[in-house]
Amino acid sequence: LYGPASDNHADLPSMGTTRDSFGMGRLGGLVCAVGGTEHYPTPLDSCECLDTANPGAGWSAMASMGAARVAHAVASTGDTMCAIGGWDADRNILASVECLSQGAAAGVVVASLNTARISHGAAAVGEVIFVVGGYGAHFNGLSSVEALDLGVDGGRWEEKAPMPYGRYGLAVVAAGTKLFAVGGDGDPNTLEIYE
Repeated sequence: LYGPASDNHADLPSMGTTRDSFGMGRLGGLVCAVGGTEHYPTPLDSCECLDTANPGAGWSAMASMGAARVAHAVASTGDTMCAIGGWDADRNILASVECLSQGAAAGVVVASLNTARISHGAAAVGEVIFVVGGYGAHFNGLSSVEALDLGVDGGRWEEKAPMPYGRYGLAVVAAGTKLFAVGGDGDPNTLEIYE
């Protein structure tokens, strides 16, 4: 845990499960590790969270996802966290999306992506989740951007303006009403801003 005000680092308890290629999200005051793999290539369906108000208490298991996934993206709206795409135990690239709300006993499957993808980025602006880039079914770098409004019952993913270049393994973060897509294979030295 890094505290910018004190410019210090503090060790915290380790996660209960060793994870690689997993997603991180938040549920209110919790930060959560979602899916990934402990023994490559077998994906995990588990989720564990750390309470930011009491991080020394350690990680607690949350409801598992219905689908195990690895190389997926996670995006959070504050009280809802969604695991998006990735691949399953049979190495199928997924378009499925599952969301978990704070205090829920299980995740809820929502509308699937228009394009199945792995190694993509995701972030939320308000109640709208955006998915950016990644690898497609033919392991091509994707330039596409899709958005889902979680505030609309029965909503569907909508295609948005694509990036100029296809990229995968990128980082995506939201700040205000903008998305920032940074690096990744395909165009590793660039930063793009989506309004």
